[in-house]
Amino acid sequence: MSKRGALKLLAFLVGLYFVLEYVLPEKLGGDFDSYEVRAPAGCVLGTNTLAFYVGHYRAEQCGIGRLVQSGASGTWTRTPNQPVLQPALFQAHERYGMSQLAVQANGSELTMVYLGKNMQREPVLCYATSGDTGLTWRRHGPVVFSTNGHYWSSHEYPNGDVPGAIQWYAAQYHEGLWRMALICATKGLVLAQGPTLTNMTLQPTVLQSIAQLPLGITAFDARLVSNQWRGYFVAEGRLRVQDLADGVDQMDTVDLVDKDICAYRLGPRADEALICVERASATARAPEQAPVLTELYCAPARLTSTGTLIKSVGAQGRPTYLTRGIKWAGDFTMIVGGFAVFMAVINLFLYHSKRIAQRQPGLHNSVLFFVFAVVMGVFTFFGNKPGEYGTQIIMRAPTPAAVALEAALKKSMLQAFTTLTNINDKRVTVEVCLQQQETTVTGALLHVRYIGIFPAAQRAQVLPQLRAAVASQARIDARAVQVDCAPDVMKTGFDFVFKAFLVPLGIATFSTITFYMISAAYRAFKIRSAEAVLLMVAAFIVMIGQLPLGAWLTHGLPDNVFFLQLPWLAQKLLMVANSSAFRGVLIGIMIGGLAAGLRIWLGMDESVYAGLDK
Repeated sequence: MSKRGALKLLAFLVGLYFVLEYVLPEKLGGDFDSYEVRAPAGCVLGTNTLAFYVGHYRAEQCGIGRLVQSGASGTWTRTPNQPVLQPALFQAHERYGMSQLAVQANGSELTMVYLGKNMQREPVLCYATSGDTGLTWRRHGPVVFSTNGHYWSSHEYPNGDVPGAIQWYAAQYHEGLWRMALICATKGLVLAQGPTLTNMTLQPTVLQSIAQLPLGITAFDARLVSNQWRGYFVAEGRLRVQDLADGVDQMDTVDLVDKDICAYRLGPRADEALICVERASATARAPEQAPVLTELYCAPARLTSTGTLIKSVGAQGRPTYLTRGIKWAGDFTMIVGGFAVFMAVINLFLYHSKRIAQRQPGLHNSVLFFVFAVVMGVFTFFGNKPGEYGTQIIMRAPTPAAVALEAALKKSMLQAFTTLTNINDKRVTVEVCLQQQETTVTGALLHVRYIGIFPAAQRAQVLPQLRAAVASQARIDARAVQVDCAPDVMKTGFDFVFKAFLVPLGIATFSTITFYMISAAYRAFKIRSAEAVLLMVAAFIVMIGQLPLGAWLTHGLPDNVFFLQLPWLAQKLLMVANSSAFRGVLIGIMIGGLAAGLRIWLGMDESVYAGLDK
């Protein structure tokens, strides 16, 4: 076989593998909840005791299942065997899954509140209703909150005026009003109520700040008792029950021995709770299986016993084995691409070294190239290691006793960082060094390293929480925990060189096309046809609407003609009309790329194999 024929055959086989891996599922058959079962919630509707849960077929493919309890035997049965509600393909608010269910019965109608993940994987509180005991559901979109009486919803802020990302929530329909307790990032616990879920009013004051909430919350629910909220917090391996108004505990803290509870929801009956428990698997897990086992239990509300198992993961499907090899195929593609980049770098080094050796014009640019190549290489090697993104917790545990604390410490400390906004952008690294005498932990030293400037306000907020988290888990005095906080020189250097040099140079390079754009706009804006008039009017509205002048010109218009305000018109043109046209162009580009890829894959494009012997 000639070189050209061998290359064509290789391209065809690799392309066929990727096509099959994309078309075929990672496993065949199996239940829709064969990966994980999470987020249980239940209620009593007439004579039916119902429970709903989120079942996962894989990490980001889920559906909501329905369980019915038999009155005679008390067993729970999944009915029907398929999901009663799944993420909608064209519903952006739940595109990447659902979590944290809460179900309320109102007469013969059920209302389900749930957290969806939008296109940016941010939590969005949504709801749906059912009139047939939860067999079919009708979506109603996001729950909308307001603090000033103006209820609005948008693509950027789907839940309205919520002060931060919703981490946990409790919902209850009481005396004709919907009431909610929300734990929001950066703020804490806030309350809201309203006649409908699209007309919720937030209380202006925070009931409990982030510092007042338990550390390391893994599950939360609340119930109205005598018109006051009573909260149930699962945090740091304990259950705490307290009145939210004053933060007074209503019971002794219960230690949850050997129970890693990741979901807690009160109901369906009084003094009952539905919980989700994570367990480590005793055997090795296949790539298409979840790394941990999850199970649902119906237990006493105060978790004095394990309770009754009501649901475990469903029947496993048969793997197609294509997915198990996709990582190898992807790594191979990256290696081939790395060779191409490496050859390009060698070419640059040869070109600039030749200019320096021959003292050609532009010598200083070649010198700067080598200087910045070395500087960026050093900062990249030492300060931008693969996988080091977001907040990192590194444990230094000299004895097995300290190793046992590692998982709990990491969870508590990461929870402290989630209370801050944009903390992941700083890529904070916390190194925990435990000081021990034999098997007893006597103290700890925290090395906190971050990129750039860590504002004093954020530092004052998170460092005490880190100290408290370590002291609580290690059972030591908080004064025995020392904190060393300083910027990471290498990571800060990489961030500075990248943002202060590379990004501005790229912007300057691309900004040179501005002159061509102005010239093209001048020619296009000549009013020679009706289309040219529309283009000029749209461009004028968009440009003026983006400026403070546009808001000032139309700010006096009454609310009933808000659609005439220039900022509103500009946003609609950009987000609706322009996005539609852009997606049409993008679809055309993708079709062209697909056609070119098919020609190469099937060996119809001979230009790719130019220079090879037949």
